Parts: sequence; structure tokens; C-alpha cells
Amino acid sequence: MPNAKEKQIQLDVVVLPKVHNLSVSITVPFLASSESITLLLGNNPCENDDGRCSTLHRGAEEAALAFALYRAIKEKLMGSPLEVARCKVDHVSCAAHENNFVISWNTQGTGSALRKTIGVVLKALQPNALFSKYGYNMKILGGKTDRAEFNYLANKMIEGITKSIHFVAIGKIKADSDFSSLLKTAANKYVASSKSPASECTAPAKHPEYKQDFPKVNCSDGVAAIIVADYIHHQGFGIRICGKSITIYSGAWNSKRDALKKKDRIGAYVGSKYSKLKDHAGLFLAYMANSTSMGSGSAVLGTTKKIDPVAIILKNI
Repeated sequence: MPNAKEKQIQLDVVVLPKVHNLSVSITVPFLASSESITLLLGNNPCENDDGRCSTLHRGAEEAALAFALYRAIKEKLMGSPLEVARCKVDHVSCAAHENNFVISWNTQGTGSALRKTIGVVLKALQPNALFSKYGYNMKILGGKTDRAEFNYLANKMIEGITKSIHFVAIGKIKADSDFSSLLKTAANKYVASSKSPASECTAPAKHPEYKQDFPKVNCSDGVAAIIVADYIHHQGFGIRICGKSITIYSGAWNSKRDALKKKDRIGAYVGSKYSKLKDHAGLFLAYMANSTSMGSGSAVLGTTKKIDPVAIILKNI
């Protein structure tokens, strides 16, 4: 597996020529509320949510900042026809996965497109420049905008970015590309943000945990969550993954779970979805997961290794 590293910036590449483009993701260590990210993705104002947002929940302010970063990066990658022409990106998605925030996009399967988009994303990693977008997101979530709280959160995100920036690229690209030089060139676009003085920072108030109305399946790790979530989704259930936890949007889950745990049913699913792909099955799963922000970079890479989907689903569902 080709890889490269430049200071805290890591790039892992998985070559899969049988797809038409390249899926790229960035993972930064930053905890945000997955539920709040879902609300922001739907642009769902609090007042239209039957009072659901009348109380902020743990990680809401962090989600407002994380989503502001997502919006800033999306604007730079495909905010207008000009950016689309320059970056050759067809979509941008994001998700919160426990202590990580992930943003992913698909681009042309060339070294130049990979270098270009990584450079664009690195240049946009400026948490302290996101105040206006953060304020808009806080209004959506039903909260108030406070500059000192924003400074505190921006400092936390800066600390995370300073420790680790993990890019994962999966798909159509030449295996003999000079990824070290590619990353070194792209890394020149990154400029570390300056942290605000402690005197100008205030930690947000503590909020209660989000009250979950839907059932959850807790898996052993993020790799298992991706595999199990794909199985559950193909049984007709809406799902959302957050790290190793899967939320299932159906009140009928508990009554149908036993049937879905039957080994012959799982085997039939794996036979129809994995067997024809043989040794490439994990690679295609990783490409799909990376394209849709189904896990952190390390979790997605875990699916590329030799896996036994039947055993993993049986153990975790």
C-alpha cells in the first residue's frame, strides 16, 4: 500500500483500477455531535423540528464548527462551475465518527488531481476563520453565537489538526506515482492557524447527551461497523454510522433483528454482494465507505485487509 508522510500529514493510497475515479478523505481528530451534523446536513432549522433543538446537546457547538469547516472545504472544491472545472470533484460529504471528523470527495484518478484537491483542502484548514459560518450553524441548531466560545473550539480544532491530518485515497490511480513528492508539494499549501489567547476563550456550557429515539447496534470497532451497516442497509433499514455505533431508523428493528442474525441469511447476502468480487471485495467496500464518509481513515483502511464478512456480521449484529 503506497503511503507518504509530511510532518503530521499522512497519506495512504489504495489502488483499485476497476473503478472510474478516485475517492479521497481527510480525517482530523475532533469530537462533534453526529446528531447535530445530521441536522446541519439537512439544513433543518430548530424551529421546524418540533422543539427537538430547544436544548443543545453534547457536542453541538463542536458540530457547528466542524460543519463550518466542511462548508468551507466544499466551497473551495466545488462551490461554483469554476471550482468544479479546476478540482474535478463531483461531490463532498462529511460525518462525525466519535473523536474524529471526516470529509470526503471524489475526483479524477490522476496524481495531479489528488495533489490539487489535497492542497485545496489543506489551505482551507483555518478554524479561526470560520466564525461567520459557525454562527449560521449555531442558529440552525437553536443556539447562540459567542465569540469566546468559538475561540475555545477553534483552539481545540487547531490542536487536533496540529497532531494529525490523515488522507486516504482509494481508487483509480497509478501505483507507481511519486506520492511522497505529491504530498510534499500539496503540504506547502498548509499554513498553521494561530490559537487565540486563553483570556479570549470560554468553554461552552455542558449539555446533556442526545436522547436517542431509535435503536443502536454497537460494534467491536469502526471496521466492523462499516461491514454491519452495509448489511443492515441492504435489508431495507435506514442507518447512520458514528464510529463503531450504528443508529437504525426503524422502530421495527428489535422485532426483526433475530431474523437478520440467521447465518444462512447473512451467508446469502455475503454470497451475492462479496463472492463475485473475490479478493477485491474489501477494496470495493473501502472505496464505497471512503466515498460516503462511513468511517475514519483508519477504519476504512481496515476493510481493505482480508476480512470474513459473515463472521464479522454474526459477531456484531
